[in-house]
Amino acid sequence: MKKILALSVVVGFCLAVVALAGDDKKMGEGKKMGPTKEGTISKLDTAGKMMTVKDSAGVETAVYWN
Repeated sequence: MKKILALSVVVGFCLAVVALAGDDKKMGEGKKMGPTKEGTISKLDTAGKMMTVKDSAGVETAVYWN
């Protein structure tokens, strides 16, 4: 009975560590984020995974994703 209890505690601890590690990756904590831009999407290329964002000054910036 003690072995089952000990095993349950270890499994619970491992699951908690994995859950906490996953939260950091989703939130982007600890990572340096680049500058942010705000504007409207002027071009969209889903096949090339690229979009062009035009800001209020008329400057277009290409954004790529994977």
